Amino acid sequence: MGIGDRRFTRREFLSLSIFASFAVAASSGLYTVFKYLYPAQETPLQAGEKIMVAELNDLPSGSTFIFRYRNKPSILINSKTGITALSLVCTHLGCVVKWDPVKNILICPCHAGIFDASGRVISGPPPAPLPKLNVTVKERKIYVGEG
Repeated sequence: MGIGDRRFTRREFLSLSIFASFAVAASSGLYTVFKYLYPAQETPLQAGEKIMVAELNDLPSGSTFIFRYRNKPSILINSKTGITALSLVCTHLGCVVKWDPVKNILICPCHAGIFDASGRVISGPPPAPLPKLNVTVKERKIYVGEG
């Protein structure tokens, strides 16, 4: 059996299968390149505009809350000194840093960069601290925005 009355030989079937596999792989690669060249557009914030990211109940003392800000992973850290918001994108090569709740530090898994809870570089190759975001608490809601 084949398409219509035509029968495929094994060689034709294998050739068609291999061609289809390459076509699928190439199309997924093209999609990745397209997303890299044309990233999602961000809606620009107005001067002083802030975005509500969590409620105070979501962030008890000593805890963290992961969120996305301007299409980038970010974190709220509620420590003894107050609530801090940081970008989780490492300033070395753009890897996503991870929070270590035991040591209260941020660690870059790619190149062992270490940041303290306020985003300052403790050790490793990162050339600058993690970008800080302004935090405002109003009516038990946590708002984040840029300076």
